[in-house]
Amino acid sequence: MFAVLDEIALRRGVQPETAQKHQLARLVDLAKRPNITIRIIPLDAGLYMGQWGQFTLFEFPDAEDTPVAYQEGLFGDVYVEDPGDPARYKVCAAHTSDAALNPTESQALIEKLAEESYG
Repeated sequence: MFAVLDEIALRRGVQPETAQKHQLARLVDLAKRPNITIRIIPLDAGLYMGQWGQFTLFEFPDAEDTPVAYQEGLFGDVYVEDPGDPARYKVCAAHTSDAALNPTESQALIEKLAEESYG
């Protein structure tokens, strides 16, 4: 699993504050797993391609199974399955990843936010 999160999502307060601390601690634990990569886009990264909507890109080991993009929306969810369309999501994912900190820096930022903001 590969996840890219905006730093603002980590800073947005959750009540009670202990819940936020546990969520951040859980992210740190998950980031240590060899099959999970978490990258954070820092606040100072400026504009980046993926900020206009979240999406999930599912890719499968079998070449016959084409990638599928999933996008949640306020008024419904969309699965994008046309073979050419998920390629656009792959480009967006690549550009979004380029704006993010590397995994080590991302983990350090999550740990810092957990310590600073939620003691």
